[in-house]
Amino acid sequence: MQELWYTRHPERLTATGIAADLGWLDDEFTPEGIAVRDLGQTPGADGHRHTPRTLFRESGNALALGARSRGAATRLVGLTWAEERQAIVTRPYVTIREPEDLRGRRIGLPLRTGPRFGVRRANGAVDVRRASALRGFQGALWAGGLTLNDTHPIDVPIPAVTPRRPSGIARTPAAAVRRSSADIRSPAADFRSSAADIRSSAAGEARGPAAGDVWGPATSEFRSPAGEVRGPAATGAWSSAVAGRPAAHAARQWAAEFEALARGEIDAVYVKGAPAVEAARRYGLHVAIDLDGHPDRRVRLNDGTLRPITVDKLLLDVRPDVVARFLRVLLDAAEWATAHPAHALALPGEPPTTRDRFPTSHDRPPTSHDRFPTHDRSAVPPASHELPDLSVDLSAERLALLADQGRFLRAHGFLDAAVDVDAWADHSALADAQARRRSYQEQTV
Repeated sequence: MQELWYTRHPERLTATGIAADLGWLDDEFTPEGIAVRDLGQTPGADGHRHTPRTLFRESGNALALGARSRGAATRLVGLTWAEERQAIVTRPYVTIREPEDLRGRRIGLPLRTGPRFGVRRANGAVDVRRASALRGFQGALWAGGLTLNDTHPIDVPIPAVTPRRPSGIARTPAAAVRRSSADIRSPAADFRSSAADIRSSAAGEARGPAAGDVWGPATSEFRSPAGEVRGPAATGAWSSAVAGRPAAHAARQWAAEFEALARGEIDAVYVKGAPAVEAARRYGLHVAIDLDGHPDRRVRLNDGTLRPITVDKLLLDVRPDVVARFLRVLLDAAEWATAHPAHALALPGEPPTTRDRFPTSHDRPPTSHDRFPTHDRSAVPPASHELPDLSVDLSAERLALLADQGRFLRAHGFLDAAVDVDAWADHSALADAQARRRSYQEQTV
């Protein structure tokens, strides 16, 4: 084995991204002559067409589920959860303030134009953007006791070619600007409600918001009966952490939906990512509902929130030790970031250079202030800021959420076949990684 590959979500704050930024993946494998490479930053490599057998993919769940439904020989070895900015936006004078106000409204859904596009692209990839919009609206509607049948879906034609991020855009200390897998889009979905739509993860579990919770009409933030703000205002760090992607680029990406709103052809659209929300405001649009403020994860569940970590079955069969070691590094990175959130938020979003080394894998997690990154202390956020949950696990809750997402994508025609999530998951590598961590910690005590 000469090289390992990994992918990272466009939002940098993931266990994989932090481990790469700290240089810990290199530290773990380079001594053995194994190069660790970022597939998204490799010239000429396409993460959708080029899939090395030694790839660790941590990305949105739609593409992973889509590949599995088409028979890809992958195994699910971990799941992460990361909050991302999600909102329903409208024109300022449209009276949508709560999920119930979506009844009878025209909701805009992106429709990729061109003969090569259907519910799935010609190459079989899931139309991530359309699937995300459908899921976002479904979450908002469910919070108000409604379904997609209570709305009027309107297709919004999207140009066949969407401008990519200009190559000269620099990264910010808070987030790495990376190409999003959501640029793959296509049309047509069945809007019939399904028993699979947002099923409860356990029999008899209460559906919808907690009793007494209300949507704040002035701010669209979710508040508990005690007035506690839940969502962006409560933490703020993860929403600001994705702001490295310029709003101007987001405005181009979402221009079709925003212009359809401005012309009055639709009443509401779903957007995700802080730059998209900022772009909507620049268009003079209004954030009507903050989905990320809802306390129920089933409402916030979407392509970018629940992220599978998958590997090729052959890699797991032949080198289970490599998979376990890779996961161990991710667990270490998550623990370090949780202990030192300000420094994690200040990471540059790219692997450190020789002149600017970060804590080494032999010092995980670092305990001395002198071992923290020092290249950009002016960008370190206040210590009170919080990171998203970077933990890696295969908990029953996350597996149930992934199964729910799979049923949703299948019900709306995005998957070729149903995905048995329990059969897809392999717990052995993660269990081995956790055992390796315990052994290492015991040796260093």
